[in-house]
Amino acid sequence: MHIEATATNQQAERYYQDGKWTEAVTLCHQLIQIQPNFAPIYKTLGNSLQAQGKLDAAMRAYHRALVLNPEFAEVHANQGTIFYQIGELDSAVLCYQKALTLQPNWAGVYWNLGKVFKEQGRVDEGTEYQKIALNLNPSQFPPDLHNQVGLELSKRATLKEITAFYQRFTETYPDWGPAYLNLGIFWELQSKIEEAIACFQKAITLQPNLAAAHFKLGYLLQQKNELQSATSCFKATIELQPDWIEAYNNLGLILRKINQEEEAIFWFKKGIEINPNFAEAYRNLGTTFQVQGKLEAAEACLRDCIKIEPNFALAHGNLGYVLEQQGRLDEAKASLHHAIALEPDLAMAYGNLGNILHREGELEESISCFQNAIKYDADFMMLYFRGQPHLEAIPRESLVELPVSSPKKVCRFTQNLATQFNLNYPGSDITYLEMSPRIPVHLAAGKTLALNDEAVPIYFPETHGYSPETYLAIVPNGRAWGDLYTSVIWSEDNTLLADLSTGNVPFLFALDKLPPVHKIEGTVAFISTLGGDTYYHWWVDIIPRLELLRRSGIDWDKIDKFVINNVRHSFQKDLIHTLNIPPEKLITSLDYPHLQATQLLVPSVTSSTEKWFGPFIEGPPKWVCDFLRKRFTSLADFPSSETPEKIYISRRKAKVRRFINEDEISVFLESLGFQTVMLEALSVREQIALMTGAKTIIAPHGAGLTNTLFCQPGTQLLEIFSPRYVPDCYWIISNQVGLDYYYLIGDNGKNYYEKYPHLRPNSLNRPPRAEDIYVKIESLFQLMKWAGFV
Repeated sequence: MHIEATATNQQAERYYQDGKWTEAVTLCHQLIQIQPNFAPIYKTLGNSLQAQGKLDAAMRAYHRALVLNPEFAEVHANQGTIFYQIGELDSAVLCYQKALTLQPNWAGVYWNLGKVFKEQGRVDEGTEYQKIALNLNPSQFPPDLHNQVGLELSKRATLKEITAFYQRFTETYPDWGPAYLNLGIFWELQSKIEEAIACFQKAITLQPNLAAAHFKLGYLLQQKNELQSATSCFKATIELQPDWIEAYNNLGLILRKINQEEEAIFWFKKGIEINPNFAEAYRNLGTTFQVQGKLEAAEACLRDCIKIEPNFALAHGNLGYVLEQQGRLDEAKASLHHAIALEPDLAMAYGNLGNILHREGELEESISCFQNAIKYDADFMMLYFRGQPHLEAIPRESLVELPVSSPKKVCRFTQNLATQFNLNYPGSDITYLEMSPRIPVHLAAGKTLALNDEAVPIYFPETHGYSPETYLAIVPNGRAWGDLYTSVIWSEDNTLLADLSTGNVPFLFALDKLPPVHKIEGTVAFISTLGGDTYYHWWVDIIPRLELLRRSGIDWDKIDKFVINNVRHSFQKDLIHTLNIPPEKLITSLDYPHLQATQLLVPSVTSSTEKWFGPFIEGPPKWVCDFLRKRFTSLADFPSSETPEKIYISRRKAKVRRFINEDEISVFLESLGFQTVMLEALSVREQIALMTGAKTIIAPHGAGLTNTLFCQPGTQLLEIFSPRYVPDCYWIISNQVGLDYYYLIGDNGKNYYEKYPHLRPNSLNRPPRAEDIYVKIESLFQLMKWAGFV
């Protein structure tokens, strides 16, 4: 009879599995009439009634099954399911737990119990039970349920645990792309970049339309600087999901990095078009305009960004930098202070604020800003060495802590620490030999055609100021730093001697580590200065400081070493033998950037004075110009009668600040009797000879105009600038030697390149001092005619 009951129950089960629930119920009732104590038939009856939605009747059938067989695990589980359906969650939990007590490895019941726990708000506990279910029988559950558990685990599990989960997931479903996508995300979070890339690539292979995998792969390739492949990924992302705005933004960043600014602007604007509230795209569009020199457009974009996201600290910092470039320093400082208030550890904002304060002569405040920048970003200190290959090559681990107590000490005026100099009785303290007092200076205004446009600034107004006093400081056990852009002097107790230091002093002084100091036993004359590797600074700073050393009365034979920035250029080699420095005594800051000497001789700064020095004209004083003319004019190789009177100095072979329409300008000027010259092809002697004979000179701003030191008084000079870089050094020289000075502000060439796009260079991304210049021939001719050049 039991065998017949079993067979009948199996038939009822088949009806149930086939969805023939009425037939199953009928057959169950027939069997119960014959065999009322056969527990399995009540389970089948309950299942069928439950499937019909007759939950009360199903529960009665399950109850009878358990009366007959209290250890019937499947029935306990089915009761749990009904209790879950009717919302009696506590009862459901008890039923499922009883089922698991009887059948501990039942994956389905673990899953359902986890579902009940989640319904009760016990989410972590529920997820853990469902994780057990997946471990017991992973293939029983579809991949989307695995993914659901994985995402829930990611909120509380460790990265290693969640990564292990997704690794098992991919082993169970090796062809399901989203599993590899999420595994890649968790590898990325652990900085396992190669593993992450492999997962994203696998996800794309399995499911090519998975936009997220393309985006994530593109992002990692972008970080690895594999920009072409990254570009392809972001374009695939956009093709699959055109509203993925971050893909547009990242494409723009890549194109900007490879100096394709116009294409970058296109993608940033597309992102904004899709989402007008996309603050990051506005910021990146603004910073791209900034590198193009389109400062008004940059400012507008950054203000739009801030309007959308007022607490976007980085955007306030970028705006501060743009305002600084526009010369609106007070507004720039306000923006940078706002950025710092929003994000107190924003190193970039401290660095830019430090630069502004440096420009304004606020030395201590600038130093503090750079110290904060380094404090909040350990890598910020390495920016100091950028652009100087000999310093960039120094391994970071070889830098050493400086012997400086905190807070660092600053002395603005060496005289305040010094005793008066006695040539016969040098002391152990810093000694100070005063040589000449500060001298009043009057500079006549530069001349140009009057403009009706009030937005165009007037440069080189009539100016009154002072040339600095001259002196020699003798610093026992003094320490010095010199590179291509900066020179810094410390006393024996590591106090900064600010009036003897030039260049990016606040940043250098803020550093806590430098290359090891090279100690020299003996007397060292430290001559290195800001820009001392360049033609201009060599003439107006290096040579005059050597002259101050000579005038001090110090016996040169007792000086063991002379330190100069560098002597690698041909002009330096042309002149070095005239300076009476024995070759064996000459060392360079290029080779010894950081040194300390038993006795350090430091002449005062002659021309490149910093604002913290005092109210001085930041250019060559008259005594420097007079000395150089008297001392070096005789070097001219041939008589001035053999040189052209009207010269145009071309920068055709220079890397920066060239005339965009060079050919047009040279042809025009030659038609007016000017001779085109390229000074880099001439020796120093030939350059001096050329200038002594010239009566009219036209040139773009550049170091070659340093040679105007040797022009005859009354010589006409027309200097041409790019609109964003208008330094005053040659206007000052012109005043000191009596030249008739004119200037013209050119154009950045935007309109020219729009007219002749095939002539546009690959990169227009240049800082202001490097921008090429477009000159309108009509404007040039009008100024020449007005000035009497023609």
